[in-house]
Amino acid sequence: MDTQQNDNSNIKNPDHVKTNDCPASDNKKLEQRGNLRSAIAQITATIGFGVLLLGIGLILSMPTIVIGGLFNNNEELFLLDEESASWFGSIIFISQPLGSVASGFLQDIFGRKRCMMMVNIPQLIGWIIIYYSTHVFYLYSAAILLGLNLGFMEAPVLSYVGEITEPHLRGMLSSLSGSFAGIGILLECLIGALTDWRSTCAISAIVPVLAFITISLIPESPTWLIIQGRITEAEQALCWLRGWVHPVYVREEFLALLEYTKSASTKEMVTIPANVENKEPIESSQESRSSNTGVANTFVLLLQPKLHRPLRMVLIYFFISHNISLLGIRPFLVHIFKLIGMPMNPHWVLVVSGGLQIIGSLTGMIFMKLLGKRKVNFISLLTCVICCYMLAVSIKLGDVIPWIPFGLFCLLFFAAGFGVIPLPWVLLSEVFPLEGRGIAGGIAAAASYFQGFIITKTYINFSSWFGLHGTLCIYGTIGLFGLFYLYYCLPETEGKTLEQIEEFFRDRKAEQKPRSPSEVMA
Repeated sequence: MDTQQNDNSNIKNPDHVKTNDCPASDNKKLEQRGNLRSAIAQITATIGFGVLLLGIGLILSMPTIVIGGLFNNNEELFLLDEESASWFGSIIFISQPLGSVASGFLQDIFGRKRCMMMVNIPQLIGWIIIYYSTHVFYLYSAAILLGLNLGFMEAPVLSYVGEITEPHLRGMLSSLSGSFAGIGILLECLIGALTDWRSTCAISAIVPVLAFITISLIPESPTWLIIQGRITEAEQALCWLRGWVHPVYVREEFLALLEYTKSASTKEMVTIPANVENKEPIESSQESRSSNTGVANTFVLLLQPKLHRPLRMVLIYFFISHNISLLGIRPFLVHIFKLIGMPMNPHWVLVVSGGLQIIGSLTGMIFMKLLGKRKVNFISLLTCVICCYMLAVSIKLGDVIPWIPFGLFCLLFFAAGFGVIPLPWVLLSEVFPLEGRGIAGGIAAAASYFQGFIITKTYINFSSWFGLHGTLCIYGTIGLFGLFYLYYCLPETEGKTLEQIEEFFRDRKAEQKPRSPSEVMA
């Protein structure tokens, strides 16, 4: 009897197992070593699905390369005029929402990992279609396929990073994963500067193959496995993610995860084995099961404050981010750089600006840990607003030093990568509760790309009505509005648990108080 009690105490306190007979200094060394192993494991998993995000960057920058090679170019087999270029540059964004909404449901059925593996197949097909294109119809078809692919991968990727990481690493690793998309943009621009657009697409087709292989090597989300009732596999996955350790060392966190999933699970039953603290099965009542099934009940769930409030905030943040980061003009950057008279080849300007965006993202990842997400957001957003207005003035004046708009574009891309581009995606992995996380993430990603379609498609119209300088002023004004909105609505999520973040959005009083969200979350 005494032996059994001692064993149970060891399970409850895994640190006792490791350090019972060790001096305090040795205890500290063992704890640091365990933390390092855990961080390495989580970084490894992040890099694994980061290769998938590399493909996002390739896809997003592909229209810029193709339009740059085909726009009014009589030397090609076919060419793109202003209207067809506008559609090709934006059609990816309009097809993406269908994939996003579908992925929100499918990731809960098939799992995060399996969905992330499947998306590489249509992506590979899309690259092959573009390579062999002989008519604009083929470009449109490939763009639609790649847009669906983008949407399908968003929800599982964002759910995965939020569910596998510890609170103190979540922000940094979310930014790290987002940096892969920036690397993809840079890589596509670099290949486009060295080769023609067809060769660029052929080389890009290698990435989905690599992504399929790397994702197959990382574990499934422990949270999803628990919801499916696969408790043993969930514990093994958590052991992998915490440094390839014995289950006893993750027992406390695993039990907490079980309790959290018990309170939020939408499944009919999640059973905990008897050897895990002899807990009772995590079982929903008949009323709970019936209230969480069906499309109608999905809409009821979306009306709950804990879900619709963060969803509303993220959607507005995406709109602000897309405008102030100049998403709408990016497919036409080669043409714009030629008109402005950049001091170097426009394709190499893309490479420089893409590289600065990655550096900005990595720098933001570091400062996010030091300053928190709110301060990083405001530094990034304010810099982008100033650059937009200054670019508008320099372009309106016309005969200016070419290095001035070059420097402003570079600073803006750096500042956008520093905060406003990755942060909305980071928030997607943090602000939604487990119940409804898949569908809310899918809706948010879908709305993001629909906004991207509208902003990109209307650029030609804005440019003809107001000129490039007027369009930049519009983007800057939207960013200025974002400064005021996010000051009152963006909570500080750095270092907070998912439960604490969920509680903030559930609390009605928090929204009514004139204090900043960072004060409410403190």
